[in-house]
Amino acid sequence: MIVQLFLVNLFSRLKVPAFTLPFVCTTWIFLASTYQSNRWDLRILPNHGSLPESWDGPPPNITAEVFFVGALKGVSQVYFIDNWISGLLIIIAMLISKPLAGVATIVGTLIGMLMGLVYGANQSAMSIGLWGFNPVLAVTAIFPTFLSPSPPSFLLALYCGVISVVLNAALNSLFTVWGLPTLTLAFCLSSIICLVASQSIPYWLSHWAEQGKNLDD
Repeated sequence: MIVQLFLVNLFSRLKVPAFTLPFVCTTWIFLASTYQSNRWDLRILPNHGSLPESWDGPPPNITAEVFFVGALKGVSQVYFIDNWISGLLIIIAMLISKPLAGVATIVGTLIGMLMGLVYGANQSAMSIGLWGFNPVLAVTAIFPTFLSPSPPSFLLALYCGVISVVLNAALNSLFTVWGLPTLTLAFCLSSIICLVASQSIPYWLSHWAEQGKNLDD
């Protein structure tokens, strides 16, 4: 709670939300503390002590079935669920309750899968949706949520989704040194960067004046 209040107050000065940073920070603190304990073995990532070597496995051989199952799991992984049916149900529910958010969710997970192909990423990571959940959150945060739906905001959302994938790849390499997961840090950073930048664009100034007032309240 204290971490949440601190981060919400800090980022309200920039007129942007803290997103899931409180969750990320508190999870890191707890997981890092377990390295000093002999009661819990929660070290879910290997601690290399140095940057990992470049991925030298075979390039992903993605069939249409694997691609779309991985895309659906990219949605379900937002809730730590490795199940494509859950991802499909989430998309359907979002399309019913808020169609634009549903579309943004689909676009986000497709960005993750396509970027995985561009990178020639680990196929198993792609197939279980680990390349999709950050762009799902990033695109959905920008387009229908914090910026008024429009062609310019949609383009910014696409950019944010791509940047979130690049950031996540970089952060995964860095955080492997400490044996900690990156969680949704890439989503938080890319969304905050894009929203702060959007405040300098005249097209969005009026929207952000109102949004900043709401955050201050």
